[in-house]
Amino acid sequence: MMAKSAVLACVVAILVLHSVTAAIRTQSDTDIEADSFLLVGSYYNRDILRVNLQSPSFEYASLHLEKIDRPTGVDFDSVERTVYWADQDYDTINRADLNGSDPEVIVSHNISYLWGLALDVMNRKIYWADFELHRIERANLDGTAREFIIADDMNCPYDIVVDSDGSFIYFTDCSPGKIEKANLDGSKRELLLSGLEYPYRLALDRNEYKLYWSDYYQIGVYDLEKRTHKVLISSDRPYTYGLAVIGDHIYWSHYYDPQLYRANKVTGAKIEEIGDPNYPNIFDIHYYEGNGNSELLMDGAKKKHSVEVGKFYRTYLKNDPCSEDTYTEINATFRSPQFSYLLWPNSTEPTCDDDLEEGWYRFVGDDGGDMPTSCVDLGMCGTDYPIWLAGQSEGYDNITIVQACINKGGEDCCDESVNISVKNCGNFTVYKLKQVVDCPVGYCAGQSEPCPQGQSSLTGFQPGCSPNAKSFTRYIIISVSLCVPFVLIAALVFYAVTKWMNKPEKAPPLSEDVEGTGGDDGGGVDDETANIGGGDASTAPAEDAATPLVS
Repeated sequence: MMAKSAVLACVVAILVLHSVTAAIRTQSDTDIEADSFLLVGSYYNRDILRVNLQSPSFEYASLHLEKIDRPTGVDFDSVERTVYWADQDYDTINRADLNGSDPEVIVSHNISYLWGLALDVMNRKIYWADFELHRIERANLDGTAREFIIADDMNCPYDIVVDSDGSFIYFTDCSPGKIEKANLDGSKRELLLSGLEYPYRLALDRNEYKLYWSDYYQIGVYDLEKRTHKVLISSDRPYTYGLAVIGDHIYWSHYYDPQLYRANKVTGAKIEEIGDPNYPNIFDIHYYEGNGNSELLMDGAKKKHSVEVGKFYRTYLKNDPCSEDTYTEINATFRSPQFSYLLWPNSTEPTCDDDLEEGWYRFVGDDGGDMPTSCVDLGMCGTDYPIWLAGQSEGYDNITIVQACINKGGEDCCDESVNISVKNCGNFTVYKLKQVVDCPVGYCAGQSEPCPQGQSSLTGFQPGCSPNAKSFTRYIIISVSLCVPFVLIAALVFYAVTKWMNKPEKAPPLSEDVEGTGGDDGGGVDDETANIGGGDASTAPAEDAATPLVS
């Protein structure tokens, strides 16, 4: 009797297990195309599952992937609707369509014991952490253009996440336990957190700009703006292998626990178990948040999703900061580092950007649209305390977070600072600016020079300078005023020289023969007659001189 009961119990258990497995395996592909979902890498079940977050019971659905053994790192390309995973047993990196079709190995050599894997969807790159070869690599999404980006001072990198918006990567190193960040190319490494026991997973909250991490027995959060951290959850279960941020919660899994957990991401409180407990050993979880558009486009036999994908990845078109629909224009006319509102008669008060809403902006105006990258003097840029960019003047082909300094008169010209994002859009640059907290503080933009003498513009600076009536008249008056003394002096000199040259010569004196009577021949004239031109009153009139004398 006992034998029959045991056999019957065995049969029932097998039937129940079969029915559960069949229910999971036969869930429709329509559910897989749901807008938001959680991808789970199940290590010992050799499968990648999709968790239906819209279901109260958080059902799992298999992706029906072929040639998968031990998935340790999982990610999702929201443009091509493709799942990527690292397989620890095969030592490969693979991808397939979300419905499980078209599986492909993209990296298959010179890798060993992979854990972390992350996609840069915006720049079409894949990153991975090689635990045994002690390095971080990246390649194109098809596995080409492979390169080492971090290979020095790296002992056992475990996980990696990519911030496409900020152009950073974040990664863990288990010995010594630390978390670092670097540029997308691996340059400018920076230590964020050290002294951890054995850091495993990372999860980036892009909305709050916080980095969540799991240690051996703990889950904590690092504030990337304030540079502070705290422990949220302490557990008696080791090896927190999966970690994700979804809405107001953090989700995680434990190596020895066939369960998913979640808690409040701010306080760590209200811990609860979720999901189906039949899939233990979850090694990685990845969250994709859709945007309400699950339309599929056909391109031959390969399904592709609309390029307008979810806000989780800041997609190409919808959230491209270079798109006119994304940024707001700011008039930069009075924001030049050469412009002081104190010297401008039409300006009544300094500029203050305390009413500026956080978002992408483009500076426009005659005096240019780039923020200065060197110290700006107090009182310039139309404000009292100018904000300048403490970074390079070129580059920023990807979205990059740069320190913006506020000059309030200190020695280093950077008394306070704020992090802003910068993106080069070809012939212009956009900036993700933040509201200032006190006044008068304002952002600088443009590089203007004063107008030449005799010209003016709206601001008094180049470009846009041109002659005007007022300045031209002033120029003429000044010029004439300077020239009048020289003209008068020249006229006096000319007059004096001319008078001297036209002065008449004196008549020569008369000879004795002319003054005498002519001698004995009686041919001469008397004295009165001979006194010609003397002007004497005794001189006879001309008509009397012509009258003959009477004897």
